[in-house]
Amino acid sequence: SPTVLNAVFNAAQFWDGRAKDLQEQAKGPVQASVEMNSTPERVVATLKSIPEYVAEFEKAFPNDKDPVSFDNMAYALEAFEVSLVTPNSPFDRFLAGDDAALAGFPGDQGLWVGAARVRGVLEAKGADIYGGPGTVRQIYSLRAEVRRGASGGPMLDPAGHVVGMVFATSLDDPQTGYAMTYAELAPVVKGASVGDAQVSTGACRTG
Repeated sequence: SPTVLNAVFNAAQFWDGRAKDLQEQAKGPVQASVEMNSTPERVVATLKSIPEYVAEFEKAFPNDKDPVSFDNMAYALEAFEVSLVTPNSPFDRFLAGDDAALAGFPGDQGLWVGAARVRGVLEAKGADIYGGPGTVRQIYSLRAEVRRGASGGPMLDPAGHVVGMVFATSLDDPQTGYAMTYAELAPVVKGASVGDAQVSTGACRTG
């Protein structure tokens, strides 16, 4: 279902735009048979059965003869949803002009997407995963918060094209991350399309 985050900025609510505003939208799930499957009368009766809710409705709607009403329930939900905005979130920064988006499934906790700005292209030297001699890789230095476990996820440009691969975060600065450039990945990607020979995974390393 559509997110409630920033829903106040939508021209209409629900996927098909059938609700003109958040107050009208709030009444839908409450009555839908596949969701809360309730009725306006049952909602009001339930709210009036809880003294704390009655007191809060009287405080919120002091000029209403009957503050606990179905319309006021929807209005209260609308007032809450209006507050659910995400200023300067990673996605907002991406829309505002950050160079790229990073994606992955860190910790098997679902899809993560974050914004990134390319600071520069570096030549980084380091050991490979098998403990062999140092190798030089072309990488992007990013202003980005890279979640632990997101290595291997794609780096996407504003058009959605893969332009790199996330592989590290800085130990010293949580706002610095790194991704391999597409130029670095291209030979591997090209070879993967035809490679079918078995290879060893090598010995695991820790630390």
